[in-house]
Amino acid sequence: MKNKKIFYFIAIFIAIIAVSILLPNKANAATIKEDGEYDVIISSIYEYIYTNGKSTYVVSFDFDEGEEEVLVEDLVKDLDVFAYGRKVLGWKKSFDNSEKPTNITKLSKSDFNYCESGGVKSDKGFLLNPILEEYGPVNSGTSYLVINAFMGSINGKDIEVIKAPTSSFATVDLTKYVPTSTYSEYSFEGWSIDGKSYVKSISAEDFEKVPHDIIEVVGIWKKNTFDSNSSLNFRLDANGGTIDGETSKLFNFFVPRDSKDPYYLLAHNPKREGYKFTGWNTKADGTGSDVTTLIWGEVRDAESAGLDVDENKFLKLYATWEKTAETVTPAPTPEENKGTELSTKVENSEVEVKVELEKAVEEGSKLQIVKVTEEKIEEVKKVEKDLKTVFDINVVSNSGNIIKIEDNKMQIRILLEEDLRGYKNYQVVYIKDGKIVEEMPTKIEGNYIVFETTHLSEYGIIANNNEKVEETQKPQTDNKETQGVANKIQNPQTGDNVLVFGIIFVVAVLGLTISTKYNSNKIK
Repeated sequence: MKNKKIFYFIAIFIAIIAVSILLPNKANAATIKEDGEYDVIISSIYEYIYTNGKSTYVVSFDFDEGEEEVLVEDLVKDLDVFAYGRKVLGWKKSFDNSEKPTNITKLSKSDFNYCESGGVKSDKGFLLNPILEEYGPVNSGTSYLVINAFMGSINGKDIEVIKAPTSSFATVDLTKYVPTSTYSEYSFEGWSIDGKSYVKSISAEDFEKVPHDIIEVVGIWKKNTFDSNSSLNFRLDANGGTIDGETSKLFNFFVPRDSKDPYYLLAHNPKREGYKFTGWNTKADGTGSDVTTLIWGEVRDAESAGLDVDENKFLKLYATWEKTAETVTPAPTPEENKGTELSTKVENSEVEVKVELEKAVEEGSKLQIVKVTEEKIEEVKKVEKDLKTVFDINVVSNSGNIIKIEDNKMQIRILLEEDLRGYKNYQVVYIKDGKIVEEMPTKIEGNYIVFETTHLSEYGIIANNNEKVEETQKPQTDNKETQGVANKIQNPQTGDNVLVFGIIFVVAVLGLTISTKYNSNKIK
């Protein structure tokens, strides 16, 4: 009987656990569910906050049967509210911006009406925001890096927060964080702290430069289209330069969530030869205010704000420039016109190559030598069995692009490797599309093979110890005298052979006759 009671107790305990897991998340007098009839909307429009990583977060629920009120603490108890280190002291109506807002502890059905915020609309909603402490953390021993996607999302969230002890904050590589665009017409350009320049990483040293424990990097986006129907635009005047190929260009103003969000100008950088762009200014002569971000109110009515406007009353900003140091390229002297000499070593070998070009090439150019792999010259070696090696010779610019060299007479010297030295005969050949197309004038100087050409490409080295190069290996020629000699060497001498065969036949007949006669006499 005692065992039976224990069994019943265990069964009831398991049933309680199962029910608590399977039943929907219960708040006091309400059930939290995704498709709930009532919505509590927590938005960053009125405060710089993020709930569960999102600028606007919705808690949906249903009042339990017969219930008219719900406790706020039960609705928000499982939320992760990030307010840049500021502690949540309570909850208020979103529009209550008084010095001491009323702390709301419960909500009744009558509090829920139509509302919208951050792109979320609800027929039975309530805008709720946290009451925050006045100041964020300073010298708290904890560092916060906020990665704000702004017009996009990271892992489905608007922000990613990296929190670590200040003493052991490891460098964060921002290039690993590439946000997904919320708006297809915008492209991500990079991360910035101040809207003036891009940043690729954040380290512990960066926190030493700020007066608090938080650094926020914001995603910079560029709109790749222009909506001519938009009435909220601004104009950027390149002021002597060009922007996207134009001297002055109109852009749409757009911010993702609310009018308090800034529009970053960092993605709009103009160009001007001989000048460095220093920023955008409200005056053409640079005496106005420097501008890195735009606010909705200024763009909406720039003229009333005392700012310059274009002919359509759109806000107009001007590029400011700083003249770079003038660099005068002196006229080339006769000595410089003699040409260019380049040299390099083939990677992972002792081969050294020197090229002397008759005409000069781009300053800073380098010689690039690549030894062609055996697999790539296999077909060529079937035709020319004495082909030992092939080099792909090119000249590249500072940017790494191959410079096309044609009609530029040059001498090329290649240091022969140990196993290529000591042959009687050498020949350099020009290889194109896997075939030998030209023999180059070739000579040996010490351990160097030297040849001349007017273009760069693939060149192969043929080496053998033949007394004379086989005629079958030489290109065909139209010289009849030479061809005749070749035929005498290669073809059998048919006239001489007939005479020899005739003499042999006569001797054979005489021998047979004598032998027959001798045997006949012997029998007698």
